[in-house]
Amino acid sequence: MNKKRAVGIGIVGCVCVGIAIAGSRMENKENSVITDKEGKVIAELYYHDGKLQYQCDDKYDAYVDITCKDLLKIVEKKEHLSEKKAGKKIVADKMKIHTALEEKKLEAIQKGHESAETISGDNFAALVSDYTGKITACYSEGENGINYVDHATYAGSTIKPLSVYAPGIEHNQITWSSMCEDSPYTKVKDSDGNMTDWPQNTKPYTNQPVTVEQALKESNNAIAVKTLKLCGVEEACRFMDSDLQIATGKEQKIMQKEGEDSVLSNIALGYLKNGVTMRGLQSAYLMFGNGGKRYDLYTIEKVQVNGSVYYESWDKSGKQVIAEETAYVMNRLLKEVVSKDGTGKAAALKNVEVCGKTGTSRDYKDNWFVGMTPEYSCTVWYEEKKPEAYIENESPVIFHNILKNMKIDTQKEFPDCKNVVKMKYCKKTGLIANEHCAETADGYYNVKNVPDVCTCE
Repeated sequence: MNKKRAVGIGIVGCVCVGIAIAGSRMENKENSVITDKEGKVIAELYYHDGKLQYQCDDKYDAYVDITCKDLLKIVEKKEHLSEKKAGKKIVADKMKIHTALEEKKLEAIQKGHESAETISGDNFAALVSDYTGKITACYSEGENGINYVDHATYAGSTIKPLSVYAPGIEHNQITWSSMCEDSPYTKVKDSDGNMTDWPQNTKPYTNQPVTVEQALKESNNAIAVKTLKLCGVEEACRFMDSDLQIATGKEQKIMQKEGEDSVLSNIALGYLKNGVTMRGLQSAYLMFGNGGKRYDLYTIEKVQVNGSVYYESWDKSGKQVIAEETAYVMNRLLKEVVSKDGTGKAAALKNVEVCGKTGTSRDYKDNWFVGMTPEYSCTVWYEEKKPEAYIENESPVIFHNILKNMKIDTQKEFPDCKNVVKMKYCKKTGLIANEHCAETADGYYNVKNVPDVCTCE
């Protein structure tokens, strides 16, 4: 089926049309078209009812939608035009838009989605990119013509590495084995007016000290909140807003009026007022797989007008937002999430390192997995329509099924860091183990922030 859609800030619904344009190789020289990586036409653009519009096969809809949004911004900025005039110019100039879309990766996403029978009918989206921000495939399916790749919602626990643990490690406030008690932060009134412990974990509180590694692996809410308080709520807001381009302006205003505790749920547990998009979340996570750099995600590689280059994506330098040392320690922490005891264990692949983080929101509405291999980053999200039937977050399984249908270089590795050392720590104290420590485990540490040696005897 082909879709016809208007593009703009307020995207309207779509209707089916009977014009099959995908699959040609730009034979129609009279229209503005979008092509995939191989030069195959996947969409045709036109101007109607005061907006840039496109038509394409269903499977390309999400990718073409964000491509058109980006194209409008490019032309608006380059020509100093309004959105309306930019849309007119795109069509009038018969622009040819060359994208990074890879058909086989799109097929892998679709197969991964189809394999998850229990979420059939739920709203769903997934996105694959490299570590310089190039989107090689994305797909969205759901109600009301919403493109869930670019739709803001709650991040849930996927926010924790961004708002809590990365800033804390960056500023040498915590390490892999820093200890924090697994107990409530405070008490709050529930819907019935009764005082209850907050925040709730998926498991009962142990009231025992837990390492950063274990807290992240198990997605412990109480420790995320306490660690955020220790490392600084204000700094977390600044880092996300300024460096990661995840809006926290509303939280900062609330914090000024009501204090830090009023936004702990927003920042530590992923309930930001403005939400976060899949595109924004994946953009932020790239730093954990590329040595600490943030890149804007993009689809457009080149735009041509009359055979000449009008625009070309060339900035591959990115912005260094955390140190290489922080990025590598976080990478190793996120690998533990996919270990046999982690919440993302179902994402694991044979002969390939996988790192990532799960996340869910209240009533299991949002179900996330942001995953990484040395070659690709892939984010999966779906909305649970029947929370009463909820069993578990299936996004890690879908990630696994998407990646196993992709060609993967098993020899490729994540970039390591010479200033990060692997050391044994004491599981009782979190300090570097000595010969008397009864239980030890491996941890990764910035050489400038190695814990003291344990005093166990």
